[in-house]
Amino acid sequence: MCSRLECTVSEKKIIKEYGLDENAVRLDHTETRITDMAYIITADEPTVLQQMHFGLVPWDAKSIKMDYPTFNAMKENLLTAKTWHPLFNNHKVCLVITDGFKEGKKATGIYKFKVKGRETYAFAGL
Repeated sequence: MCSRLECTVSEKKIIKEYGLDENAVRLDHTETRITDMAYIITADEPTVLQQMHFGLVPWDAKSIKMDYPTFNAMKENLLTAKTWHPLFNNHKVCLVITDGFKEGKKATGIYKFKVKGRETYAFAGL
């Protein structure tokens, strides 16, 4: 999965597109990397646009800098891995809002993926 998101669309457009309550959150960047803040909608507050760190930071972590990657939960271990299992079982799920994500390396080329005909889209998160 991606390690870099883009969100160039204004929060007002996101609020309108997803039928959210008016509020005043703003990202200070358009490209989001792991541990940067990203726009999300949680299952606990489905009418509110929020900001949270992109990438899972365990509750007992001493900092947001991780020694191992925690941003890519896979179906093979979603229900058994102690990092993701408690979140999934307790319905701590969210939608991550983006208008595109990037994959690749500078040496081989970086590709941006978008959904044709949509300004934004969302993918599942924990």
